[in-house]
Amino acid sequence: MQRKIAYEILLASFKDGQYANLGLKNRLKELKPIHRGFVTELVNGVLRNYYLLEYQFRDYIKQDTKTELKLLMAMSVYERFYLGKDDYVAVNEYVNLAQSKSEKSLLNAVLRKIDTFKEVDENSLEDISIKYSLPLWIVKMLNKQYDEEMFSFLINDLKEEPEVYYHLNHHKANYSDLNIDGINRIDEDIFSSSHSLVNEKSFKEGLYYVQDYNSSKIVKMLDLKPESVFLDVCSAPGSKLFNALDVVKGENAYANDLHVHRINLIKSKARQLGFEDIHYLNENATKGFIEYQNFFDRILLDVPCSGLGVLKRKPDLRYHIKPEDIDDIVKLQEMILDNTAKLLKVSGIMVYSTCTINTKENRKQVDKFLSKHPEFILIEDKMLMERKDSDRFYAAKLLKLK
Repeated sequence: MQRKIAYEILLASFKDGQYANLGLKNRLKELKPIHRGFVTELVNGVLRNYYLLEYQFRDYIKQDTKTELKLLMAMSVYERFYLGKDDYVAVNEYVNLAQSKSEKSLLNAVLRKIDTFKEVDENSLEDISIKYSLPLWIVKMLNKQYDEEMFSFLINDLKEEPEVYYHLNHHKANYSDLNIDGINRIDEDIFSSSHSLVNEKSFKEGLYYVQDYNSSKIVKMLDLKPESVFLDVCSAPGSKLFNALDVVKGENAYANDLHVHRINLIKSKARQLGFEDIHYLNENATKGFIEYQNFFDRILLDVPCSGLGVLKRKPDLRYHIKPEDIDDIVKLQEMILDNTAKLLKVSGIMVYSTCTINTKENRKQVDKFLSKHPEFILIEDKMLMERKDSDRFYAAKLLKLK
């Protein structure tokens, strides 16, 4: 049952483009809690290592072998060499998941042939693509954009296991109020835990919420004040909005999203956290906000992006995004930037941010914006990558002079 569910989640990701984290969220309910960790590890492990797993059996199959069969082989290889489960029961279960007699026979034969795990050197970009299970176009792009040291860091960084971080809700609690074992306090806002807290009473009461460590540093660049009129342009899921509300009064905060259902999610979480009087907008960020020109003191522009900075947390994203998608994303970002610039008051601050490590969406996008908007200057920009088990973000602080 466990392997069948993991297989179906992976198949939906590879063939239908469904994100595995959503598949896990929906399907883990079918299992006893004791079995959920194994399924989560199996799904994410295969996603993080798929090219390297495929490398182990590629010489034994035809190039056009069905995705279904290759996934079953990859899962079995992962169990054997990463989880140490080299037993007949596991192999037999994978064989039984194959559809036809010929497929069962092929799967069984291939799995019996793999007796050692083949390592991959880093003699070429193609080798790196296999070893780190990254599409070759991403490897080539990062290699072109960064020097050797940073390229090596970013590639190796993807092997790190992501940590779940929590942001303290200062409106409801202090650290002394949590009374939870296993808390690791990182700073005044962020902490981690030795176990998941999402089912804790204190979480449901809104004493804290999930937010990545590096993500929590973005809003601080806005230099917010209680009286600042603040806009979060692409607000969902809302964590950066809630960061701002540590400082900004609720009646001065505006949360926008293109999709009504995402606005409703923000509203629901805001109620849980005790944030009131927020203004909710449903504008198209590329052309909306007609009545809000020169209205805001501070704007957070956390734009849609390729997401290459969160591959540790969303490993299947690397298989979903295509090179041609980047141009569309960059154009969308440019349109949002141009439209949002009109909303900021003179002497106002706007922070442009992404969760990608692609410089075309980051500094190059900002430089292009500045060339078209001489009324803005760049105060600072940086890659947020302080903790290795955290996601990677880019943020640029822009000041409107006139």
